[in-house]
Amino acid sequence: MKIAVLYFGERNDGVGNHVLHTSKCLEKLGHQIHIFWRDSLNTQNIESFLIRTSSMPHINRYQFEFLMIKNLKKLEEYDIVSCQGSGITYGLYKKTKKLKTPLIITSHGAIAYSEYLRTFPSPPTLKRKLVRYLLWPSSTNMLKYSMKLADKVFSVSVNNANEIKKMGIPEDKIIVIYNGVDISKFKKIKEQHLVEFKKKLGIESDLVVLFFGRLHSQKGLLYLIRAIPHILKEIKAKFVFVGKGPLEIIAKQLANKLGISDHILFEGFIPESLKPYYFSICDVFAFPSIYEGFPIVPMEVAAFGKPIVAFDIPPVVEFIKDGKNGLLTQTGDYKALAANISYLLKHSKQAQRLGKNNKNLVETEFTWESVARRMDDAFRMLI
Repeated sequence: MKIAVLYFGERNDGVGNHVLHTSKCLEKLGHQIHIFWRDSLNTQNIESFLIRTSSMPHINRYQFEFLMIKNLKKLEEYDIVSCQGSGITYGLYKKTKKLKTPLIITSHGAIAYSEYLRTFPSPPTLKRKLVRYLLWPSSTNMLKYSMKLADKVFSVSVNNANEIKKMGIPEDKIIVIYNGVDISKFKKIKEQHLVEFKKKLGIESDLVVLFFGRLHSQKGLLYLIRAIPHILKEIKAKFVFVGKGPLEIIAKQLANKLGISDHILFEGFIPESLKPYYFSICDVFAFPSIYEGFPIVPMEVAAFGKPIVAFDIPPVVEFIKDGKNGLLTQTGDYKALAANISYLLKHSKQAQRLGKNNKNLVETEFTWESVARRMDDAFRMLI
């Protein structure tokens, strides 16, 4: 089949990685993939088309959706049109219906954000209030409209699928296909290299707790920072934060206020090639997110056989089973988060057991190859 994949975002975000990995695996299954997106980065031999838009938030999304129709001049060439996260315009819908081309939209967890807005207090700034009460509702309505137009809706989690059903989308239209992990790129690193890497970071003999993600309120990093003093009362450890974002200054100020700055390393963005090193040196991976679609990073860490401590948000509990491959606690309870991290740092055998279960789970159920096979099955049902 010849498949057009449309994505408003960029190559180096979570959905972008999903687009690239599933496209590569679908091509191995014999499909021909064309990607239409705003990114000019290398797509590793998959044909892609750059759609340039303005830099104005929200405006550029509608501009993208207009331009992608213009770029799809020969829509009759495609057997499937797949929209990743971005909405479906009525113009695209009319074109595909006229040609009887199946139209699919994948929801990557945008519904999770509206759930977050309902659950947590309104942010105090005017900008965020505008997002909450004006821009986000209009975006959510567009997504709802798009899903009604689509022939099928792929959801990255059961929780997200349940939210979609609440929006009036028929259950028989929704197919749950989880995200995956490219385990081939995470090869075991020699112990000597890891020793040298830890020495370079200045944490040669320390136990390591890793946070890996955007420094954003969504990721819950301030809960983790508040948990650190409680952990240090129980056991000595270093806390490595990888990523950048709008909360970086606030996070560092909070660490200074709590007197724990000497125990934290803020590493900023890192090259993709260093990911295996950071994943390999951690003893516990902390994932205190307060909302997610279906996160990929915890699965990548799991591929290294590492235990995960997280909040019990709905999508996470679909992957992490408390006491089996990680430890869960109530969302926002940083003291309980501290207790779980401390427990695994002090009980290495339990940590290793959870990590081993994690590795087995990823290798059997969450590879990109298995994701692509499920997508392939769904595509064939529509043709």
